[in-house]
Amino acid sequence: MAQLLAVSYEGQKVYRFTISTKEELDALTNLKDHPEFKFDFWSSPKIGNVDVKLSDSALQFVSPLVNNYTVLIPDVEKLIQEQAIPYTPPSSKLQTNHSTSDLTIQNPFFYTYQNSSAIFQFMDGLGAKKDFIGYTFKQQQIFGYYFGTGNKTAIVQGGLHAREWISPAFVVYLAAFLAGSSQAAKSLLAEYTVLLVPLVNIDGYDYTRRADGDRLWRKNMQINNDSTVGIDLNRNYNFKWDTPGGASLDSMNETYRGPYPNAAPETKALSEYLAKVQNKVSYIDIHSYGQAFLYPWGYTCTVSSPDEPDLRSSSFAGAQAIASLYGTFYTVGSSCSNLYQTSGASDDYAYGVLGVKYAMTIELRDEGQYGFLLPPEQIIPVGTETVAALLAVWEYISKDSNLTSKYIPQTPTSTIPPTHTVTQSSGQPLPVQLFWLLFIFAI
Repeated sequence: MAQLLAVSYEGQKVYRFTISTKEELDALTNLKDHPEFKFDFWSSPKIGNVDVKLSDSALQFVSPLVNNYTVLIPDVEKLIQEQAIPYTPPSSKLQTNHSTSDLTIQNPFFYTYQNSSAIFQFMDGLGAKKDFIGYTFKQQQIFGYYFGTGNKTAIVQGGLHAREWISPAFVVYLAAFLAGSSQAAKSLLAEYTVLLVPLVNIDGYDYTRRADGDRLWRKNMQINNDSTVGIDLNRNYNFKWDTPGGASLDSMNETYRGPYPNAAPETKALSEYLAKVQNKVSYIDIHSYGQAFLYPWGYTCTVSSPDEPDLRSSSFAGAQAIASLYGTFYTVGSSCSNLYQTSGASDDYAYGVLGVKYAMTIELRDEGQYGFLLPPEQIIPVGTETVAALLAVWEYISKDSNLTSKYIPQTPTSTIPPTHTVTQSSGQPLPVQLFWLLFIFAI
């Protein structure tokens, strides 16, 4: 079985390369598979800016090929250590405003990034209806929490990628806002039922927090057929999963799509659960980083979704709400055109299969200064501005007289082998596929 070792990023920096030509792009992407360089693309290779984590020794091979670059993060390991220090705000900042409540802005819970147990304990204390969604690969329970009594269901999901700590932190912040006493929350929850899934990739998130783990791990923690570890959950949904160029076929790659759609138990559980949720009008998947509102399609840059005018306008409403608070600038566009091509992604699935008209992804702060290592003192401002953004998006949706998507939902063709059940050493049931049984008996 695969064994992961503790990872140190001493001597590693994050560089932003400005790619001007296809030749430069090809040179950079050709180097990424070199075993000694350990390239980690923090943004997808493309013409324009590309963020890459690598060592100085690797840089000497890149700089002659792509000589236009700047240093974003001069010491990755130092920043990782600093991020673990809780934030102590000055007393002048302990005050409420129009979009938050006492449960958020004044709660020390949001002065640091919490572990998964603390996240669920906090959520359990908010008085929301709690529902079981499914199991992770390591048999941890995934939960959803319902707020409100409205006849429209809005879904917000976080923690799909392990290293994006600000994602579950924001969803919990949103939960605290919804459980608070503000008039904005009360008005919203009279019209909407909000389903929050704060942390999907619990196994991966836990691994990023362990002393013997990897702070920058992205995927889930399941053991692949070739003994490698992890599937990118946001490339494993059963919609356009096998579109060329949208994910990696290499199980060592961070965007590995898995052997078939819904191969990851987390993706499968979410897909099956959300299919049963009624009156879905909004689906928002929270990620970082990049400061962007993204909507379908991700799998193609040549075809626009038929609901793009409404998706764009609602996203602009959210972006403008963010800018009005702290001047934070968010871009707006389809996932493929504004970010990069993604196949088997959650928002495409929600739109293309579940039929949710307002399906989108939000990439939270920042633009690269800290990247995935956003300091904890930014949790509250990110929470404040993003709550305002979602309120603006949902207000736009409330004014839409036709919440039926113009896209006819597709029924994915099943490529999944028969499911069997075996037992882990813990004695808990674990669903695995037939080839997994053969693999287990062979070792």
